[in-house]
Amino acid sequence: MYFEKHSVKDTPDYSFVQGMMTMEGKVFPENAIQYWTPIVNDLEAYLLYHHDVVVNFRFDYYSSASMLFLDMIFRLLNTASSKGRIEVNWYYKSDDEDMMIYGEDYKESSKLKHFNLIKIKVEK
Repeated sequence: MYFEKHSVKDTPDYSFVQGMMTMEGKVFPENAIQYWTPIVNDLEAYLLYHHDVVVNFRFDYYSSASMLFLDMIFRLLNTASSKGRIEVNWYYKSDDEDMMIYGEDYKESSKLKHFNLIKIKVEK
């Protein structure tokens, strides 16, 4: 449902408020389709009437099943970028090379103008 904030075991914190969608944490839901479908639908419905959105991804991990839905999200954002300003902030921990590479891959394949890779320093 629109603008709902929730967190369930093995799923990230999710919020979509005032044009800002944020997902943070580990993403390996038991049922990827059940988890991701409302999120993709929320974004798709929002982009029908609004042309600017900021999307923040702060993943510690995501499952291969979730990659399919992230691809759907990026396709929606690419389509919407012709009508408005789409900004993606991909956060990754300085010691997490995999998340950095995933972010770089999404940045390159999406070709969004405003795609920021943001390194978070990890205190040891």
